[in-house]
Amino acid sequence: MTIILDGKKLSLEVISQLSERVNKLTRKPDLAVVLVGENKGSEAFVRNKQAVAARVGIGCRVFKYPNSISVKDLSVNLNGIVRGEKYDGVIIQLPLPGLLDRSRYSLLRIIPEDRDADCLSEKWQGRLLTGRNFVEQKGKKVELLPPVASAIFKLADKYNISFENKNIVLVGWGDLVGKPLLPLLVRKGATVTVCTSKTKDISVFTKNADIVISGVGKAHIIIGLMLKRGAIVFDAGYTEIDGKMTGDIDIDSVKGVVEMLSPSPGGIGPLTVACLLENVVALSELRQNVNSKRSL
Repeated sequence: MTIILDGKKLSLEVISQLSERVNKLTRKPDLAVVLVGENKGSEAFVRNKQAVAARVGIGCRVFKYPNSISVKDLSVNLNGIVRGEKYDGVIIQLPLPGLLDRSRYSLLRIIPEDRDADCLSEKWQGRLLTGRNFVEQKGKKVELLPPVASAIFKLADKYNISFENKNIVLVGWGDLVGKPLLPLLVRKGATVTVCTSKTKDISVFTKNADIVISGVGKAHIIIGLMLKRGAIVFDAGYTEIDGKMTGDIDIDSVKGVVEMLSPSPGGIGPLTVACLLENVVALSELRQNVNSKRSL
């Protein structure tokens, strides 16, 4: 029998804890979200972030721009947002449309490390590689994790899943899932294989994996026959089919094969939003000189 990892339930626990922390602050935290274009999936994710932020007591302002905006104009606007000093966290909703996505790193570079609540910039990638995933102000440090990675680790802790000495396959090499998870999993003692779009047959690797983490965004790219019996699977991918969100894992064929499954939607997604807001609260606590649960 496959155990379903309930990310939604755990997200509610995290949200409750965050509300308590926000109530102790003299100023409520603020998050700025930059949204470009008319991507329905991105718009839905942003609405969810706004709704959860409101529940926690975090201000969340969305700066929306058209598909036609140039990299130069978006850079000017983004610089204005971060110079305002109002926001504890600033994020760019990915993916960006068209040619803008090619310039995402130059845009992400504008966000200071101590406001990059998504931990997506090149500097943050370097921090993850070197194990220095913290920001510091006035002698105080606070640890941050990329939200998807944080969500997976919280679920693992909840269900007593260890990564040490495990063979783990990461399916996908994207900015949100594959890239941040690789160094973090290695630091946890795992042996990690990464499958990309250039991998000829991912099943060669997934069949021998103790744990599979997928973040490709292609519906049902992984089926039960591609997995080892008793494996653990985290689905961090999503795509829209006929107006409905679905994940990378074919749930029906996987059930009964794997020991544990975090499905998409409803697994990593809700918890990722909570973990993003956890970063915002931690950064606000740092600015307000309040001891955070993530203080080092």
